[in-house]
Amino acid sequence: MAYQRYLKKYLRCVKAVDDNVKLTFDCVEQTGQMDNTVIVYTVDQGFMLGEHDYIDKRWMCEETERMPFLVRYPTRFKAATVALPLN
Repeated sequence: MAYQRYLKKYLRCVKAVDDNVKLTFDCVEQTGQMDNTVIVYTVDQGFMLGEHDYIDKRWMCEETERMPFLVRYPTRFKAATVALPLN
């Protein structure tokens, strides 16, 4: 039960981030400057969702090193470009 509550809060947080990234894009679009604006979004570090029996981000495991990173730079990168992890 505790894990379900935790996951529900986590997914609400992810949804809020998605909503606010869209809001940022919409605001820039309304100014007519979307093609002249570089947008970068990232976070401090990844998160555990129960892997290794952990549910936070204090532990140095691979899952906590996976970080969201979004760049919109239309004159440099094509839409839907995906960078693969360096291994």
